Amino acid sequence: MAFKNIEEEIKWVENLTEEVCGGIYPIEAKLLYFLARYGKAKGKIVEIGSYQGYSTIWLGWASKFGKKEKVYAIDPQNTIDLGNNESIFRENMRKAQIDDYVIPLIMTSTEAAKDWKEPIRLLWIDGAHDYENVRNDFLLWERHLVYGGIIAFHDFCLIVCPGVTKVVKEYIFDSDKFSNIGYVGTTIYAKKVKKISLFERLKKEALLSLLFPRENAEIILQEGKTLFDQGRHEEAEKIFEKIERDLYIILPPEYRICTSHFFADFYREIGACGKAEEIYQKILSFSEKRIPRIIKNPALINLGEIYLSRQDHAKAEEKFSEVLSQKGFTNIQRARAIFGLGNLYLQRGEFRKAEEEFKEALSLEPQDKNIIISIHYALGSLYERKGDFNRAKEKFEEIVGSIEILSLTTSRDKFLGGAQFHLGCIYKELGKEKEAKHYFEECLKFIPGHKKAKEYLELAADD
Repeated sequence: MAFKNIEEEIKWVENLTEEVCGGIYPIEAKLLYFLARYGKAKGKIVEIGSYQGYSTIWLGWASKFGKKEKVYAIDPQNTIDLGNNESIFRENMRKAQIDDYVIPLIMTSTEAAKDWKEPIRLLWIDGAHDYENVRNDFLLWERHLVYGGIIAFHDFCLIVCPGVTKVVKEYIFDSDKFSNIGYVGTTIYAKKVKKISLFERLKKEALLSLLFPRENAEIILQEGKTLFDQGRHEEAEKIFEKIERDLYIILPPEYRICTSHFFADFYREIGACGKAEEIYQKILSFSEKRIPRIIKNPALINLGEIYLSRQDHAKAEEKFSEVLSQKGFTNIQRARAIFGLGNLYLQRGEFRKAEEEFKEALSLEPQDKNIIISIHYALGSLYERKGDFNRAKEKFEEIVGSIEILSLTTSRDKFLGGAQFHLGCIYKELGKEKEAKHYFEECLKFIPGHKKAKEYLELAADD
């Protein structure tokens, strides 16, 4: 396969990745392409954190067109946040006609490093973003990076990823082993050198002063999170608004709005769904050539869930149906959309259709802990509304007894407290006041501000 110029090559890869869910911006993918295509050092290309293979395809074709090394893609492909994506990753490699040039290592970075002895010319770090994991990835793999080789990190200088920023500052900016630093969006790269010149050291210091004032925002964000956890939502909201307004003024619009999507969850939690909706709509207004699917996909689902919370069934159904009719969504994301439709039917009182949707959602991701617990909770609510208290009790008791599973979910207290509350309501309906009181009290241990549980206990005390 031959192309006339680099523009034709890039257009080819763009078409291959159009429906692949990825976490980097297209312009960052093109940066990786150039680093892999034209790097002068000798050695392997190693990617830490592949997800569904968006960046892997760009790296693979760049190296293939350059008649260079194969790409080693390291990812355990089974995490709480992103689910199991191994089959999707392998299928994406096959569809992109690059499976002959990509070697998947389905394991953690630590496991892969144990027997690694090959030199590396391009090291792309985009795995877990907390400080300990980023530092671990760097220390395990940088030793294999040859002089003249390139190291690159994703999500540098984002306040929501302080671990990446801290590692880059400590091991790239504060080290004489790296020079020629550059960045595109939130991807930063540097060349490993034997000796750094005075001029390069001064350039690093100048770039450091430009980029790192944003570190202060981490302190501000943490203050906002603390206020939020204390229930001081209005004060937290003002802090989030300030960060959104002031922090990303030097970034292009798509970077600012995509970073802002991290705050939408806070807005939804405090009931400011209008602000969350505005962020999601802005994200969806950008084309997929400017914003990665890993940001656009959840925005569409979250928008559907906001409409569902308002019982705007027409708009909610429209968004969930969009998810199910398009390519590039994960099974977890499709399960969320189907689950949303199930809740929609539950609100309408269409119990049979709701139950069918809940069971279909579970069949898509039977191992995902959040999906399992959410479906049990939804089915319990469904049976309770139908007056089938025995089946409802069974589902909520399963949740209360699933402490081990719940510890792996992102909403442990909400599920545990909610299940306890529903059990209290069921026992109250059955005339078992002692059991009802017990479960309402248990509910308040997990959700101290639960108004209805408090109201029942106050009434019980008066009696």
